[in-house]
Amino acid sequence: MSAHDKRTPSQPHIAVDARMVRVSGIGTYIEQLVPRVVHLWPEARFTILGGEDVLARAIAPSPRVAYRSFRSPIYSVQEQLEYQRVVPRDAQLLWVPHYNIPLLRRGATVVTVHDVFHLATSDIGAARRAYARLLFGAVVRRARLVMCDSSFTARELVRLAGTPRRMVPVHLGVDPRWFSLGDSAPPVAGPYLLAVGNVKPHKNLKRLVAAFALVAADIPHRLVIVGKREGLLTLDTEVQDAAERLGDRVLFTGYVTRDELERYVAGCAALIQPSLYEGFGLPPLEAMAAGRPVAVSHAASLPEVCGPQADYFDPLDVGSIADALKQCASRVDTEDAADRRRQWARQFDWDVTARTVRSLLGDALDA
Repeated sequence: MSAHDKRTPSQPHIAVDARMVRVSGIGTYIEQLVPRVVHLWPEARFTILGGEDVLARAIAPSPRVAYRSFRSPIYSVQEQLEYQRVVPRDAQLLWVPHYNIPLLRRGATVVTVHDVFHLATSDIGAARRAYARLLFGAVVRRARLVMCDSSFTARELVRLAGTPRRMVPVHLGVDPRWFSLGDSAPPVAGPYLLAVGNVKPHKNLKRLVAAFALVAADIPHRLVIVGKREGLLTLDTEVQDAAERLGDRVLFTGYVTRDELERYVAGCAALIQPSLYEGFGLPPLEAMAAGRPVAVSHAASLPEVCGPQADYFDPLDVGSIADALKQCASRVDTEDAADRRRQWARQFDWDVTARTVRSLLGDALDA
């Protein structure tokens, strides 16, 4: 085939599966990157797939952007069938920002893999894990490009699913809002330590609450846990029971809005991330951007993302977590330390990420 024959059409057409725009970290990824990529690729047109009402609010309308309804649940047989209908026939590239790749599509596909948790864990049912294995296998065999949130996730993908045709780690960014949070009344009276994460087993909140129980009598702080407890397929039911024994010293907020989350982070003495498994880990990085101290588990991607500006503990050792809680509660923080944390977080820029993604999508289109 000649170079002329391989030339990309003058107006390439990119389809994006954005159904998860309101789903936790993946939603942040879609909201931050898709509008930026659209802006950076003025010669392309885009079809955004998902709930049209939600998409129009999250991704600004444009003459080059069309919305197409795609409401099938993720990880379902329905989504596999509906993919055949909703992806435009003339779309030269489909970008799927999760591993639920369409199994029947033969066109060029780019996949973003945020983590490989569903292969690494035994906390999900056998049927769901088998489906995840099927999908990850398709990702490795058929995706023209796989973008991973971290080098850790890239290594995990190779270890658990195989080596893709092309794979590039692309770090996420931090919303500029985090660097300039205004002063506001803390949402909780008195000092508190903050954990951000849905109540799932791999978030390791059970050990966090057990560690807090060891030190609660020695510190004045409450433990505040921001994250969903409803509608989760892998809910950690033991966490609530352990927390209830500590009365009002432990507060579960449930789901909060972005503005509310910013207030919780701005007012905390420190953010604690005890996760056993993270593909990236935005909450501690966002807390650093806000100047807050951070203590995280020495596991998965967290050392890669948080670097030298975080304190670390063994997430499997309740005593190690307890020591970290006491250290955070007794810390005398300085503005110099806060500035060093902000400086570290500034390395993670959504604009830089978007330029990288735009370039990689263009390469995949031309491959």
